[in-house]
Amino acid sequence: DVDVRDVHAHVLGAHGGVLVPLTSAATIGGRSAIDVVGSEGLDAALAQVTAAEDLDVGHGPGGGLLAPAAGVVAIVAAILDDTRRLLTCSVLCRGEFGLEDAVTAVPAIVGAGGVNGVVELAMEENETAALHAAALR
Repeated sequence: DVDVRDVHAHVLGAHGGVLVPLTSAATIGGRSAIDVVGSEGLDAALAQVTAAEDLDVGHGPGGGLLAPAAGVVAIVAAILDDTRRLLTCSVLCRGEFGLEDAVTAVPAIVGAGGVNGVVELAMEENETAALHAAALR
């Protein structure tokens, strides 16, 4: 019973590559997603995301293009309006998350001029390992 704008999750890695959902940082209405929907509910949501990625399909016209297109719109709006929003986008990492000279999707502050900095969220060991594997692909 929360507005969709109050559901926050980061999926790092690469579209069409290895996706790294940060379930440890996902929130719904400011509460931990696992506390709200339980581990089975979170696993089911992740299965839907993974299935859509594997098939490159989405919901409605445009199929799998909807999520990337929405992401581009959010990034362009953040740059034009200089909102300094926290968005997940592809960045050349230079030490962030323990990645050196690797381009992968990570949480970044986006505003005038593009990426103004990378935000290194706390991650569980398995999430960090998955991100490193995704970046090396």
